[in-house]
Parts: sequence; structure tokens; C-alpha cells
Amino acid sequence: MNTRALIGMTVLWGLVACVFQGMALWADLHASNARGLLKSGRPAAALEKADSALRFNPVNQHAAYTQWVALKRLARWIELAAKAGRGLEWHPNSPAIHLLAGEAHWQNGHRTKAAQHFRSSLWCRPNPERSAAQFWLSALLGSADEWGIQDPRLPGMAVRTLRIAEEDPDLTSGEKRRIMNQVAALLDRTDYPLTAKAIRQLETK
Repeated sequence: MNTRALIGMTVLWGLVACVFQGMALWADLHASNARGLLKSGRPAAALEKADSALRFNPVNQHAAYTQWVALKRLARWIELAAKAGRGLEWHPNSPAIHLLAGEAHWQNGHRTKAAQHFRSSLWCRPNPERSAAQFWLSALLGSADEWGIQDPRLPGMAVRTLRIAEEDPDLTSGEKRRIMNQVAALLDRTDYPLTAKAIRQLETK
């Protein structure tokens, strides 16, 4: 290769690198705007900006997460389930993505899939932020559907759910009572009625 050709190739690769760098910077700008719109309570506009960012850089993590949260706030559960599922292909151990995927499947009526994602999230992070007790309750109810109501693992999950609810400072007494009643109602359908009875005795104290 002569000197002129070598210089030409160097210039070409430099231009290509500049184009990709520019696209990445443009994606970051759109992603930042999307986060701002989401924080200001405009999920539809945030979703549009996040989509634009991902067109420039399909692996921009900030844009992707903003897109998923915007879809959740817009209650577009089918899209959220699909996009969060693709996100898990890149980040299979992300508790946040598992929670979003689980909630989407739950809202779509796919409780078995939801339970799988909730359990995966709890495994990644034993005490997830934002209503840990509710996530454990969702995992418990979904597991009962998946495993069968007489599965011996359910009482242990039920006890764990109640302990987390009791220790959660963000739950009101009414919310704790609601979780307790749901757990007791589930156990009433199992071979462990004494457990459900004990739960109701706790409620009266």
C-alpha cells in the first residue's frame, strides 16, 4: 500500500470514528432530555426522546431505562414486557429490570412469568427498594400458581413476606394488615391451616 492510500485510509477511519462519537454524544443528549421530561411528569414526551436516543445508540443504558419506566407510567405493559426482556439479554442479573419485567407480566396476566422475574430480582437483591413486602407478596402469589397450592415451599415464602412487611417502615398499618390477610387467605387453601390461623391471631393482638 502506497503512502497516499495509507493516508486516505487513516482519514476515512478517522471520519468514521467521528461519526460514531457524534452519534453517541447525540444519544446522550437525548437520553438526558428524556430523564428530565420523565422527572417533570411527562412520560409520553420522555418516551419519545428515549426512543430517539436509542436510534442513535441502541445500547445507551440511561435511555433504555427511561424508556422502560415511561412505558410503565403509560401502562403500556405489553411493550414493556418485550423491551425489558430484551434488556435482560444484556443485563441478566439486573434486579431493576427483573422488577419491571415482572410487573409487566403481572399486569398482562402472566403470573407465572411474573413470579419468575420477581424471584430473580429478590435473588439479585434480597431487599429491593420501593415496597419490598409487595414484591415478596407478588412472588408468593405467582409461585402458588406456578408450583401448585400445596407446594411445601410456600409456607416459608409466606413467613418471609410477613417478616419483611412487619419491618417495612414505609408501610402503613392498613397496608400491613392487607398483606397479612392475603397471605392468610392463600394459606387457607393449603395443607397448612394452622399457619393461617396463627397469622390471624397475630392480627388481633
